[in-house]
Amino acid sequence: MVAFIAKVLSFFMPTTRLRKNARRKLVIAFWTHYARSQVKGHGKGFVATARCGLTKLTEIGGGAILGGVSVLGGGKVKFGNYVSTGPNVIIQTQSHEYEGEMLPYGVGYRVKDVEIGDAVWIGMNVLILPGTKIGE
Repeated sequence: MVAFIAKVLSFFMPTTRLRKNARRKLVIAFWTHYARSQVKGHGKGFVATARCGLTKLTEIGGGAILGGVSVLGGGKVKFGNYVSTGPNVIIQTQSHEYEGEMLPYGVGYRVKDVEIGDAVWIGMNVLILPGTKIGE
């Protein structure tokens, strides 16, 4: 739907190159607005270049560029300044309880926060597990 609307609006541009640039800017503006509405807080210059599934416990630093991140679980996620991600990045903040009477795992869940430092680049198809801390 977003791509269709961008295509229709960019149709009125005089050249193909201008149409492609306008379409891309509209798509990025839409996904950035959508991502900003999902998170607890974000810094200046944050951009989402694709759909991101974030939570209200997510904080994003300034200058970050997220390209398709999904946050799963009930833990906090903190992105530093100038973090950049590729598409299809999954961040999990909870896992099964593994100490219990039931095997292979218990009934409850363990929730652990994830921290990603400043100036970190995360490539495509990366899975970040609960409790991970990535430094600068």
